Amino acid sequence: MVDNLIDPVDHQNVPKAVKLLRFIAMIPQQIPPRGEMDPSEATFDLTGCLWAHLYLAFIDPLLSLTDQLTSLAVYLHLCMILYRHHGSSLMSSQLYYDSQALVKSAFFYSAHQNILDPDENVYLYLGGSDRGERKFCNVRVATHDTNPDILGLANSLSEDADMDRIIEENPDLNREHRRTSWTSSPDIDHVNPKFYKGNLRAGDVNIDGAWNMG
Repeated sequence: MVDNLIDPVDHQNVPKAVKLLRFIAMIPQQIPPRGEMDPSEATFDLTGCLWAHLYLAFIDPLLSLTDQLTSLAVYLHLCMILYRHHGSSLMSSQLYYDSQALVKSAFFYSAHQNILDPDENVYLYLGGSDRGERKFCNVRVATHDTNPDILGLANSLSEDADMDRIIEENPDLNREHRRTSWTSSPDIDHVNPKFYKGNLRAGDVNIDGAWNMG
């Protein structure tokens, strides 16, 4: 099972990474309580708790925006304490910095949207690179030119903008990639706004409460 969840060939296999973290978080639940916890069990318990609070904020459809930020705040504070004690044996410095920056941007994004328009929903996953990846893909396959000049790039971007406008006006034409539709499967590494059912309204979020609860 472990070999199936670790893909040394594809280091960006997000579905397998999420599935591995979910299994790690489930391990303590499978161990019957028997007094004092074994050090190895405590390691799994703490590791599972750490990563669960990071990924659940993005894949649990029932969480409100306040719940999502609270979960991320738990990760941020717990990660900071563990990293101060264990350093790079816990995670690489790059991963520590990136994950802390992710949480910070989520709080800033929520606060900013509350100022701009409190009636709009906040989708934290949009802070990722999905849109950039799609734009790159569309531009790349438009001409299959790996080294376009500025005119060719401008033409491809213009065509992609026209495609976006057409799809926005006719959403039924957009079949989406098979991995962008959520089917309650942990193998899916993309979600969309329809996936979330919790209250994500910017004006209803309690940012201070989420930070303090975390």
